[in-house]
Amino acid sequence: TYDDVLNISIPGSDVTIRDLIDLQKRLGGIPELGAGYILNLEGPFSSLRTLPKDRVKHVKEELINAITKVVITASRNVVAVIIDKDDLRKLSAKLNRSIDIRLFTIEALLTRVAMLCERYNEGAIVTHDSISGREEDVKDLLRELKTRGYFYNPRPRYRPSYSLIEKIEFRDSKTCKAIQLADILANTVLRYRAGTGGTEAYRILASSTKYIEFMYRRSS
Repeated sequence: TYDDVLNISIPGSDVTIRDLIDLQKRLGGIPELGAGYILNLEGPFSSLRTLPKDRVKHVKEELINAITKVVITASRNVVAVIIDKDDLRKLSAKLNRSIDIRLFTIEALLTRVAMLCERYNEGAIVTHDSISGREEDVKDLLRELKTRGYFYNPRPRYRPSYSLIEKIEFRDSKTCKAIQLADILANTVLRYRAGTGGTEAYRILASSTKYIEFMYRRSS
């Protein structure tokens, strides 16, 4: 999938993403393919700053659209879990109980992963972007889910088999290709939900039967 992404041509040229990545390597830089690198024209994409201003936005969006299409085609499932942080803070104040946004979010993600493991009768190793200072907390969270079947919600209507998740490991996004591709899809959902762009790429995602989106807005 990553190789297919690298073969995508820059709109209006014969230059491919692979060409830009190879150039970045020759210059001694880190060839990261993250959403921020495309949208801000950094790293491998810095050479695109020479494009006419009226073309820059179009090129960036078309690149993300093309990458989204390739990744969604190759994936078995794509899951987005969206947490309203402000709403979660309100819930925390209402319950007079501290809610860790990071752990709440990862519990929601691990729950969906465990449910997919059950669906396909497979185990999983979860790969997550490095979160310095919180990695042991997240590992403890997974151990708690495996032991009790819940963390924040003691009475869930359904408890998936968290035991099917073998472990969660942390990788630097600059060297992990899978995280770089996931970052582009996550950014697409974020920008669309925030009303700041990504409409066409989100349409590609949302029109696929592989895409599942969960919204968490719970202040009651």
